Amino acid sequence: MRSTEYTPLCAPKRVVKYDPLRTYTEGDAILDNSGSTTVHLMPSGNKHSWKSNAVRVAAVTMLVLSTCAVLLSFQSPPTDVDVPVFPKRNDDTPKGPSRPVSPPKDNGPLPRQGAAWSSIAQPLSILDPESLGIIGIDRPEVSMPGLIFGELLEKHVPLPTNSWCENLFIGDSNTDTTNRVYQLPYVIDTETHGNMSTQGVETHPCHVQANEKMVEMIYQARNGIHLGANETFLPQHQVSADTDLALGRLSTVLEWKSQEYVDSQTGPFMKTAIVRGSPYTSMEYKDTTPKILLQRTITMAPVLDDNENNTLICGDGDGVFGEPKMAREVRIHFDVSDFTYLIFFSEPTEIYCSNKPEPPAIFYGLGVPPPANEPHGKFEIQTTQPMKVGMVRVALANNCTMGRNPEYCIALGTARDNSQYMELLRDHSDVYPTGKADVRFTFPVESAEEEELRLDFSWEPKLMSSLHNGGDDDATSLTPMIGIPPVELLMFAIPHQQERMLPTGTSSNTVHQIGCTPTLHGSACPVSGGHWSMLEHLHKVSFTADRTSRPEMIEDIQSALQTDIMYEIPGNYMRGAGDTYFSGKMLSKLARIVLIAKEVGGVEPHQVNNAVDRLKAGVEIWLNGSAESPLLYDKTWGGIVMCGCDYDSEIDGCLNKFPDCPALTDQGSNFGAGFYNDHHFHFGYHIYAAAVAAKYDNNWGRKFHERILLLVRDIANPSGTDPYFPAFRHKDWYLGFSWASGVVTIGGKPYPNGRNEESSSESISAYEAVALYGEVAAELYEGTADEGSMAYYDNALRLRDMGRLLLATEVRSAKTYWHVQAPQTEGVSRIYPDVYKPKVVGMMWSMLAQEQTWFGNEVWKSYGIQMIPITPASELRDDPKWMEEMLPLFQESCFADEDCIAQGWSLLIFAGHAEIGNWKGAW
Repeated sequence: MRSTEYTPLCAPKRVVKYDPLRTYTEGDAILDNSGSTTVHLMPSGNKHSWKSNAVRVAAVTMLVLSTCAVLLSFQSPPTDVDVPVFPKRNDDTPKGPSRPVSPPKDNGPLPRQGAAWSSIAQPLSILDPESLGIIGIDRPEVSMPGLIFGELLEKHVPLPTNSWCENLFIGDSNTDTTNRVYQLPYVIDTETHGNMSTQGVETHPCHVQANEKMVEMIYQARNGIHLGANETFLPQHQVSADTDLALGRLSTVLEWKSQEYVDSQTGPFMKTAIVRGSPYTSMEYKDTTPKILLQRTITMAPVLDDNENNTLICGDGDGVFGEPKMAREVRIHFDVSDFTYLIFFSEPTEIYCSNKPEPPAIFYGLGVPPPANEPHGKFEIQTTQPMKVGMVRVALANNCTMGRNPEYCIALGTARDNSQYMELLRDHSDVYPTGKADVRFTFPVESAEEEELRLDFSWEPKLMSSLHNGGDDDATSLTPMIGIPPVELLMFAIPHQQERMLPTGTSSNTVHQIGCTPTLHGSACPVSGGHWSMLEHLHKVSFTADRTSRPEMIEDIQSALQTDIMYEIPGNYMRGAGDTYFSGKMLSKLARIVLIAKEVGGVEPHQVNNAVDRLKAGVEIWLNGSAESPLLYDKTWGGIVMCGCDYDSEIDGCLNKFPDCPALTDQGSNFGAGFYNDHHFHFGYHIYAAAVAAKYDNNWGRKFHERILLLVRDIANPSGTDPYFPAFRHKDWYLGFSWASGVVTIGGKPYPNGRNEESSSESISAYEAVALYGEVAAELYEGTADEGSMAYYDNALRLRDMGRLLLATEVRSAKTYWHVQAPQTEGVSRIYPDVYKPKVVGMMWSMLAQEQTWFGNEVWKSYGIQMIPITPASELRDDPKWMEEMLPLFQESCFADEDCIAQGWSLLIFAGHAEIGNWKGAW
């Protein structure tokens, strides 16, 4: 074991040691894969114990480099070499044995420099990873995609692994309470409910609950409304096999099929499109009898078609139905929840209802929850006949109808007048978003370092009243070529969307101030418009910052460089015998040292060249197929994964060899990267290092370009027609940030709070790396005359700009949802309730924002993990006002804990001072 001395380049007098033998009091001490870093776990038995508190230590030395040394731009000299021929984009392209695919759709020629382009574009590449020397594997059964993917598995298409709706897809059953998604404003699950035993979806209105350390969305399950059917379907519902749908970006479509339907395409069938931001939950039915269920009881008769004199008299008792009536709308109020729901039918439909009274309340003890099988009320509406083709939509119209619900009402006894919002819901009830909803973006015609871009959400709305024409495929589209339709789609927008919303010629995009509702991400307000358009500002990307270092610091920086330029990555990592996270950090550290040496000088050229050679060798080992723990292509999910290394310090290598791959069966191996955790963190560092290596050796860059693109395609593939990788693996376009969690489960079930991400700053760094690699790749192929190289050049420009868009949206959402400023801060919309005191979110979940991180609850960990690494993009990320508020808390916590200093996290405090202009504090 080795003790590593970290010497910060910008503060050479502040030298600290990291002791790998340190014993930590919170939990067990173990070694990381290199044998040089102590990793300390969460307390024994914690479900997140595989996350370490030192996972970022390997890169701490590089964190302050670009802020303190504030880099200059650097242009590498041109080199005359042969260039590879770009693959043809047609059926003749060699695809190898990895997966049978259809040829990419012809979306027109690749754009020339300066041309506008949209998200409907050709992929960056369609080369089979196996043709590039990456071993292809089929997943072992323990980590296979579930049967919910149905026909998509047979079609061998790339599957989502980190999407906002992933909880619906993973786990043993897909019908558990944890198979839920925060669609916003509702939580929607696919649980088959106990004695109700009805397949379908349940919609749960939520409310915000907060304390000093966390904010969460909670709900009472029995207040939810269930959309199902009378008929029996196959036990396993499935994701729609329609590959034209943008699965997991803004929506996902689930289907329930009867055996008759499977056999003959006739018979009972229902499907739902779960769409981000929809105030309605919708279910389409074919030859099926809709059933709406609640585990609550009514005391007032349901009102039909907004006519108080037209009510539906329910039968008294479970399964006892009253007299049927025709209706297109039903309004129902429930006593216990105080909720009022609106139910809309695609056409006038004959319905009846039953009402089983709520049993007397039972007290089980202070703080003791009722058992799952506790008796409860039950309300049910059914159509009297199966719908040939039609739709039912439900929406929460009021959560404080009579002033009885203390969780939703401002004051008990004070009812909320939501009549205007009810009218809004009625006015827009006929227009529904479809599973084809997708993201669109068109870059400006003129390329510039700083430019504005329109990011569009195309909801692809249709009219449910036209479904009788034959179903969703034949329903009337509400996407006009010109002009705004008389009735528009209604959706919810959250703060970072509202502030950038723009009208278009076909969509008014009016933000309404009625019906706004608190959510985890601030106040969500209704928006009228079927095609949102939001302004995004793209920033330039560079390896160097705009400002130069202070002259009096240069000598000390050059002195520190004499040691740092000799930095050696541990031998096992140079052989690929380790994990991809630590290796990526160490490679990026070496890359930053090279960049700073090139900028400030004072280092012998041969020393810089030797460092570049070490960098290339360290990057290349993961790309050329010779790593002891090789990268693999997962033909089942569709992505680059790691074999995993069972590291043994005695042999300084892996005890296992391919095909023995622990990362494919052990969710804790390599931080779960074999299960698609944290790919953008891991590969972002590798892409950054590869960009620097290619910058200073153009021949090397051209040789490995397609292999580097494999890592880019894995985390930032912009095209749905890449046959090997899903589009935008991590990105949640609706929220603007990314999700780190993959297909990991706990006890065979998804994590109950949904998706999660800890380090917003590492997401930002990953997309910065993508953009920088695009910039370097454009330099590699600029000015070449042959067709193949020009195509590579065009692709590189697209890659750079796509990276800039991913970076810009990630930065804006991090500043909105991770960085917390004091209440009433001028120019800042406060997202979280005032009771939440931290200046940062340490961990974001789908339904929870908390200060605590994976690797501990110390305050300094929460702040530090949102600041690594420090690169030129950090100045976009860290608003000076926020930094001034959070630095004292970060500094107080860190300097009071020797672990913070010993592990190098205190360097970030100096970097923070540099960012706000306090150069003396930084030095």
